[in-house]
Amino acid sequence: MLRSTLASVKKHTALAGRRPITTTFQPRYASISPAPPPSSGSLGFSSATAVLLGTVVGAVGLYIATPYLNITVKETGNVGSSKASIPIKYGTRENLSKALDCLRQVMPSEHVTIDEEELRRHGYSNSSYHNEGLPHVVVYPQNTDEVVQIMKIANEIPVIPFSGGTSLEGHYTAPHGGISVDFFYHMDHIVALHGEDMDVVVQPGVQWEDLNQYLKPHGLFFPLDPGPGACIGGMVGTGCSGTNAVRYGTMREWVLNLTVVMPDGTVVKTRQRPRKSSAGYDLTKLFIGSEGTLGMVTEATLKLAVLPAETSVAVCDFPTIRDAADVSAAVVRAGVQVRALELLDDAMMKAINLANPKLGYVEKPTLFFKFSGSKAQIEDEIKTVGAIVKQHKGGKFKFARSEKDQQDLWEGRKVDFCQLPVSSSS
Repeated sequence: MLRSTLASVKKHTALAGRRPITTTFQPRYASISPAPPPSSGSLGFSSATAVLLGTVVGAVGLYIATPYLNITVKETGNVGSSKASIPIKYGTRENLSKALDCLRQVMPSEHVTIDEEELRRHGYSNSSYHNEGLPHVVVYPQNTDEVVQIMKIANEIPVIPFSGGTSLEGHYTAPHGGISVDFFYHMDHIVALHGEDMDVVVQPGVQWEDLNQYLKPHGLFFPLDPGPGACIGGMVGTGCSGTNAVRYGTMREWVLNLTVVMPDGTVVKTRQRPRKSSAGYDLTKLFIGSEGTLGMVTEATLKLAVLPAETSVAVCDFPTIRDAADVSAAVVRAGVQVRALELLDDAMMKAINLANPKLGYVEKPTLFFKFSGSKAQIEDEIKTVGAIVKQHKGGKFKFARSEKDQQDLWEGRKVDFCQLPVSSSS
């Protein structure tokens, strides 16, 4: 080790046509001991030699290990395009038949069906562009205990959770068949409301609109608002957000605890009631967004927010998408706490007009604003946003005059996708 102290390290970099740049690093430690140079008896490999040696060793190791790995290589006919894939193995017809018999023994017979119409409803949607995959069986559990029995029976059989069935991304389809577990019909209860703690315990089949109707008399609401008809189970599985995300975030910020049935039938509670706890892993966020691949959520404890005293909804059109996007960024940077901020292009606005001709929107890129809080706070926010809009060539604000107008305006934003195929061909 060197006993001297390095006062500074200087690095000179000369760039063509520029003055040399000198960077000085101050000493961080009292002494720095560089590694000694290799002795005459040591192996002094160059970097190129080391890389070559590592490649050879890795190739030999893979060649030796290949017979012990369950990997098949599929030739595609193109040089260099071969890929390794692990064979997928699911339950046989015999296993499915046995599972169906067992399900009918542990559940009421009317809660187990192989009706073709029900199978299609649980694996196909006109609103999705994904290839449908129909399950072999649909079951309707009534409680966590029945879900435990289902998971124990469904060994080596795919199991797909189903709640509202509103997903546009193929989340509930069954590409390999199996058992669709429908939580919507029986597991749709609000278990408990803790008003003082501002949280609520619900089952996965509860729709978010119904939950907010229940909470409204208590002065509370659940702030996430995905598509109409979405259920809490699917919202947890997809890690949803909604139009209020600009202010309230996503599902990850609003779930306190989950009751989950694991693939072997074990029941796990991801967290206990005390909110301030650093004990153990944060399993709750692990399951949020897992799309049912890790387990079946049978109960969720959700955080709640205070229902705003006032709400105002407005729209404003712009000449271009760029102008509207610039306003969105400027509003956020200005610190305006808008409740919702959505951008729709001209095609989406045309779809809204087709869905509800009475609205009569200008078919240009449009921003939808939702303001909430006290009356004075809303007036200040509208004034600030109005000034920003004016700087970016925006049109005049169009405000909803009543609560019904607010619902109609925002409902048009929610259901416009239904008219998109029509608008694109007209």
